[in-house]
Amino acid sequence: MKRALFSLAFILCTVLSLSAQTEKDFSSRFLEQEGVSAEVNCQTIGPDMIAQLASSYATQLSNEEVAQLKNIKSMRVVRSISTTKVDELFHDALSLLQQDKGRYYEILSYGEKKLFGRKKNKTIVELILLVREDGFFNLVNLTGTYDEQTLKQLISKTQ
Repeated sequence: MKRALFSLAFILCTVLSLSAQTEKDFSSRFLEQEGVSAEVNCQTIGPDMIAQLASSYATQLSNEEVAQLKNIKSMRVVRSISTTKVDELFHDALSLLQQDKGRYYEILSYGEKKLFGRKKNKTIVELILLVREDGFFNLVNLTGTYDEQTLKQLISKTQ
């Protein structure tokens, strides 16, 4: 009996840890919803390339900015190729974010630019930037770990 309970607990822990590892980021969910289309292009930048970017810009950035760059695990950029579905893509992305209000929250909104975050415990683990500008739609999805206070300081420098 003990062996059966131990086996069941082991299987349950394995399944739960695997499901946590396969949690999809926002851009993956957005692309699933929109489907493959000639209207949208997606590029992913992995941790190795991000580390190269951080080291090549290290002299131009503050220590805080370099640290935040190094915290990025992956970056995915989804953008419209043509101007025909820009409004629809922007509204679809906002709608998907609002469907998951408990998961994502708005950090900043400035006209046609909106920044959302997702927290795990008290740490931001995902950032989503939506931009509708000059007839194009861009979605930038960053995964990693971010300190909210440092992030707000970086944002205030760009405004």
